Amino acid sequence: MAERPDLYLVDKAIPFPYSALLGRPIQRALPQPVIEALPKPKKTKRFPRLRKAVGNIALATGVALGSGVAGVTFIETPVPVGPHDAGVTISYDGQLTIEAATKDGESSSISRDVDSPLGLGVHVTVDDLPFQFTKNNIIPTKISEEDLQAYASFFANYEDDIKNAEKEVRHSFEMYAALGAALFLSLRILKAEAKKRHMKNVSLGAEALGIVVLATVVGGPLLQIAADRSSGNPAALKDVYGFPLSEVGVEGRLKQFIRDDKESYDRIEENLKKQVEKHPSLFPADETTKVLIIEGLKCNAGMARIVGKAADLYKPAFILSAGDNEIGDESFFRDYCVRTLANQTEDHEIIESEGYHSAHLSDEEMKKYGRTELENKVIERNGIRIIGAKDQMPTGDGESNTLRAELGQRVSDTACLDEEGVMVAEMNEPVAADKIVDDGCVPVVIAGGFKEEFKLVTANNGEQVLYFLVESAGGAVYSEQPNLGTLGPLQKQAKVYVAYLDKKAGHNLLGVDSITAFPGDGKVTIKHRITAEGDSFLSQLDAENAAALQPLS
Repeated sequence: MAERPDLYLVDKAIPFPYSALLGRPIQRALPQPVIEALPKPKKTKRFPRLRKAVGNIALATGVALGSGVAGVTFIETPVPVGPHDAGVTISYDGQLTIEAATKDGESSSISRDVDSPLGLGVHVTVDDLPFQFTKNNIIPTKISEEDLQAYASFFANYEDDIKNAEKEVRHSFEMYAALGAALFLSLRILKAEAKKRHMKNVSLGAEALGIVVLATVVGGPLLQIAADRSSGNPAALKDVYGFPLSEVGVEGRLKQFIRDDKESYDRIEENLKKQVEKHPSLFPADETTKVLIIEGLKCNAGMARIVGKAADLYKPAFILSAGDNEIGDESFFRDYCVRTLANQTEDHEIIESEGYHSAHLSDEEMKKYGRTELENKVIERNGIRIIGAKDQMPTGDGESNTLRAELGQRVSDTACLDEEGVMVAEMNEPVAADKIVDDGCVPVVIAGGFKEEFKLVTANNGEQVLYFLVESAGGAVYSEQPNLGTLGPLQKQAKVYVAYLDKKAGHNLLGVDSITAFPGDGKVTIKHRITAEGDSFLSQLDAENAAALQPLS
């Protein structure tokens, strides 16, 4: 018989019976060998540790996704809506629902169908809206016509609120996902350690807690989906208009004001793009540094968009701000004003001398919003050395100008002591900037002014100083409606500037583009102005174009 490797012979010992008569064992045939199968060897899994690690990672990934979904489903994500704070959660009824506590203390809500994947919806809770919600509309209440127009301008860039809300919800999802995965992996590690050390109770506890976490992050949203889907869908609104977070019914004058405000700045933006195409930069990009200059935006949400668009078109090294881009330190305005400008200029650094009407931010806030505050210290960007300081706050006792003049003198003294040389100084108030101009230690001085003005001044030391007073970027109306003249469509022309500095000759100022936006039809003009250095620089270029330029001073 051929041998089989999986079989072997077993010699079974069988006792022989004895014969009582013969006194000897009875002879018996030898037993046949018994053939038995060998036990099949167990298959050993390859890379057991790797397989276990991959399994844990897969489980943790599933828990992370579930945790993220559960987080944005059950925990409100704080987001801004216009000037208001809101809380957003994800729903599964395919609707946008806005719920608000109105001025009179009543709570009401309005819903409409939204076209979204997987039947997802959004639930927004807003406090203190001056609205009354009806079945089909949102109607402003207890607010004057003038205040209503100002209020509507807060929604001039409502697309930003949508993008910001999406970003915040996505951030919340990532945060809850990371927390869920970390907790689940920690429990798995705890269970393994407890098992290794024979701590049975701890191992069982970790396993039970892990099962609870898994059931919660998976089962919770599933139950919420079932609840939302069974609640039914209210009829969609008949008359809708774009509003933060989606299309919601807005009726009456508020709707008209929002539409007018948005359309007016849409026209300005379109005209700006056309004018930039018609009036390209005068100087070669590789030989000049461009700087965008603004002052006095005064919380104009529409013009904040134009500032951002100008920055995107010109691609300056940074933005110089002479302050007063907000309208005070009140939290209601402050957060909205600061956030609006930050959203529009998020890819550009703003170097600022804060004005009296600026929102005075903490160091953390300045960093968060991409702003660098000048505090009587020289900073350098792209080889340009800059100085400035926060406006001296009025005291109410008639000494404001004296205090501002003293501030300007301190900044001037710092600039004069700087051995490497300061190229640009900027202040919010001309009263402070005058002192820097008089001493002549900085060749270019910028300040906010009631109107645009370029002055070539001979300083006390005999040096020539270009004194540049910039007009409000928000179209502020100082005489008729101080500070609040920028809410709503433009009432007065607004200006943004682009300065060109020579990279090869000590960053001398070569020229400035004055960009003016007009009220009404949204007309935009661009004027090129050049300095003597710029005139010499442009002699290399087309003579006809150079001859058409206006001198800067």
